[in-house]
Amino acid sequence: MNVQVIKKISLYSVIKKRVLTDKTYRINKQDPLVYTFVVDLKSDKGIIKNAVESIFAVKVDTVNTMRKFSISRSFKGRRSKKEIKIAYVKLKSGSIGDVYEA
Repeated sequence: MNVQVIKKISLYSVIKKRVLTDKTYRINKQDPLVYTFVVDLKSDKGIIKNAVESIFAVKVDTVNTMRKFSISRSFKGRRSKKEIKIAYVKLKSGSIGDVYEA
């Protein structure tokens, strides 16, 4: 983990929003310790883990990330696709608390 990147990205700007869709609901129903967030594109797994542990006061077991493009949009003849990064965060079994309620 690069120290310069941690200084540039504050912990509260790493996690942008929670993802609550049918797919994430199914994942959470199968394993209630997995939560899904949209995170900053520049953040890596270590930074995401530190941010979740410090903001929500829980212990993180694993972090899986995925990049995907959203729907293409056009403006004045130009097309663009917005890229987002999704993090699947699995908490340790001893961690108590609902991350979505915080």
